[in-house]
Amino acid sequence: MPIPTFTAYGMLPEGVYDCTAEEARDMFGSGNPHAIRAKLWDGLEQFMQWVSPWHIFSAIYIDGSFVTAKAVPSDIDIVIELPDPTHPDLNLIPPEFLDQIHIRRTYGLDMYLFYPSVVHDLRAFFQYIKARDIISLGLNANDRKGILRITL
Repeated sequence: MPIPTFTAYGMLPEGVYDCTAEEARDMFGSGNPHAIRAKLWDGLEQFMQWVSPWHIFSAIYIDGSFVTAKAVPSDIDIVIELPDPTHPDLNLIPPEFLDQIHIRRTYGLDMYLFYPSVVHDLRAFFQYIKARDIISLGLNANDRKGILRITL
């Protein structure tokens, strides 16, 4: 399913949209007059290049103002889908991967981890709309927004 167009409120419609890194870059990270989008995308792309050789993660979910119609987004939030917490290859991950400050400074990302076997689903959490946006846009508290999923 291709990445849909924005709602009238400048967000993706509710759902999780599978896409390639190239599709996400073409829609959100390039062709924009604001260099901040390209800079944010470069950080995400470098991060994906860093983690891809480990072959441990199944997907990256992308959220934040980066996946909105905002002309100048402030950040990219990502959720990394991890295998079961007992997966033997998790010990291959370098310690700096779990260092939020390192990830923020090096790649400009706010990173969160998601284990499918854990009850709290961060993928669903990031589909919630901030209270200030619900109020300012006149949305319903039950409305949700869309996020992207790139399979690694």
